[in-house]
Amino acid sequence: MILLQILLVDISTSFDVYQAHNIPALHPELGVSYEYHLEGKYLVVSSDRQFFMLPDEQDIIACTLTEGHWCQLQTAMHPVARVNWCITSMFKNDNQAIQQNCKIRMRRQTTNSAHHMVDHLWAITTLNPIKLCI
Repeated sequence: MILLQILLVDISTSFDVYQAHNIPALHPELGVSYEYHLEGKYLVVSSDRQFFMLPDEQDIIACTLTEGHWCQLQTAMHPVARVNWCITSMFKNDNQAIQQNCKIRMRRQTTNSAHHMVDHLWAITTLNPIKLCI
């Protein structure tokens, strides 16, 4: 068996990297939280919106450490027309596709929770109204 590594580079194509923040929605009366099951934490979208990728954490770390904004992703590129993912349905804000492609996870929630978004930005979910003094 012969294995060839062929790098496909098109310098005219650029991609945007998005990080999905899957923050649970609370139902205080029932003491449960709901959140979507997403296929990944990151979504890479071609500038012409024709291709999607789901990079893993290692790909993202490698990209952020690369100077010149050029990075080599070790993940497949998928044409938009062939993708039925929840994360892409959310990205496109397609309510019908969200209903078809997204599964909701429900779990018991008995305490407040905080979710780190980025840098000094946090999302706080509470079962009861609270006042924050800063």
